[in-house]
Amino acid sequence: MATDNDSFQFQLLARDILQEIRDTSKVTTELFDKWGMLGRMEFKSFSYNKYYQKYEKDIFTKDFFKSDVVNSNIQVLTPMGEWKPLNMSHSIDNTSVEEIDSTTLSMTFFDRLYSSGIVRETGSIVKCFDEMMDDFLISDELKKAGNALVFPTTTDHTQSFCYLIIDNVKRHVTVWYHIWS
Repeated sequence: MATDNDSFQFQLLARDILQEIRDTSKVTTELFDKWGMLGRMEFKSFSYNKYYQKYEKDIFTKDFFKSDVVNSNIQVLTPMGEWKPLNMSHSIDNTSVEEIDSTTLSMTFFDRLYSSGIVRETGSIVKCFDEMMDDFLISDELKKAGNALVFPTTTDHTQSFCYLIIDNVKRHVTVWYHIWS
């Protein structure tokens, strides 16, 4: 049986990743704004206490979302449009983890939006014929491609997502999430 000594422990890092992006990439910031993501996405970084093994992804994620430090520092957007700490809104009982094997170190990660025809060279999102999916109108290629996790909102939406970016060398984890409403 696992004890608290066996679980991953987390501490908040004083780092403003969104401000770092704004300072280093005006184009990325403009695209986030154009796509309606600014003001509805957050980045938070935490350190953790022990070496992470890939086979521990489910345990790591469970420990992450059960951590008091994480729960008091991650905010959710309520249906009333207010940001509240996760621990005041609801608890996360189940998680679904999909490992994305990557060594991406730059924003070129988003180049696939251009190469797959989702975004034009001008940065505008490619439109498509209107299509209904689960009572949601799909009117562009980005919405059509949305296949993400549903954290931290209570309503299921294809453009709400959460990524945990793990740097095992530094023992840092960054949570990047966007809430569509």
